Amino acid sequence: VVTHQNGDQTFFEYDGSWKWALPKDGISWISESKGRFTGGTGKFERISGTISVKVVGRGQSYVSSNWEVEYEIK
Repeated sequence: VVTHQNGDQTFFEYDGSWKWALPKDGISWISESKGRFTGGTGKFERISGTISVKVVGRGQSYVSSNWEVEYEIK
């Protein structure tokens, strides 16, 4: 679930992987996921589309994240 600033929410399901990397420049893990929207509330009630996320982290914190989202609201 993602809650947007106005309180509307988007729901999605995903499959992902998590891998530990050799420490380099403070990076120790990478998480990659692909998924699809399953619905939403408010202006996102009829959302459909796909999501691709890559998160790079160190310890319990993330260093960077890239989200690619392709969606349509009918």
